[in-house]
Amino acid sequence: MIYKNDKNIKEKNHREKVAEWINNFKNYIVVKIQNFETQLDAITKERNGLAKDLKSANAQLSKLKEIKKNLEDKIVWYEKVHQEDIERIKGLESKLDKITEVKESLESDLKINNKGREESKLIMKFKEELKQIGEELQEIEGEPAQSESTYPSTQSDISHDLSTARKGGFCLRFIAITIDSIIINVLSPILIFLGIIAMGLDSSGWETLDEEDLYKLLILLYLFKTIIAIAYCTYFHGSTGQTIGKIICRLKVVRVNGESLGYRKAFLRWIGYVISSFVFCLGFLWATWDKNKQAWHDKIAGTYVIKT
Repeated sequence: MIYKNDKNIKEKNHREKVAEWINNFKNYIVVKIQNFETQLDAITKERNGLAKDLKSANAQLSKLKEIKKNLEDKIVWYEKVHQEDIERIKGLESKLDKITEVKESLESDLKINNKGREESKLIMKFKEELKQIGEELQEIEGEPAQSESTYPSTQSDISHDLSTARKGGFCLRFIAITIDSIIINVLSPILIFLGIIAMGLDSSGWETLDEEDLYKLLILLYLFKTIIAIAYCTYFHGSTGQTIGKIICRLKVVRVNGESLGYRKAFLRWIGYVISSFVFCLGFLWATWDKNKQAWHDKIAGTYVIKT
């Protein structure tokens, strides 16, 4: 009986130890799995980061290839231009040698024969030709720097040429727009008065108008004045780039590439006037501290106001 009890106790202890070992092993496996999942997440994040870096590197490589192609095209163009200049210089040098020989021959004939004025006139003629050739040579020497502007370039390259031009500051532009406003405010009532006369309204007609009719009439007059302002600014800026006020202040509106506005750009610039008038006319004041002295309407239409 005692032997059986000991045996049962041993089996019970053995089962408890086996259960404890299994439980510990289970916990060990769970910890290992958690560690593996953590490492897997880190590897996944690292792989995603590498994929983003690879995508960015490919984009930079494409950009570098494009820059390389543009540089190669520009190098080819420069070589072509310089080759043409070399050929022109060689032709002018040969021509210069021939004229020099003729000049020396004429001078020797003049000394020997002493023929007088006719030979002197010929020599002066050849001297003028020599001078013209020298000027042409100087012009060719200066062409590479100037001809760079003829190379197909971006809009920012072209606008950089105008960035050195003298721009009209806020004060001059304020005076010009004040003059234009005075002209519009004087012109509008005259045209409105002529329109009233054409409609056949006299003093008795005004007396018959009630308050609502007068309110409608004021709205129409305001709209008419606005139309006159649009037509004034669009026409002068689109045709010559100068309103009367800008002519007086010696200012001109041009595109950033130096071309004239055209009527579409001029109308877009007038719409920019409305936007610039928001927030206490901040858009107009913007020209005070902008590096290119552009107001908001200049930036919207892509224009500069330069001094003439």
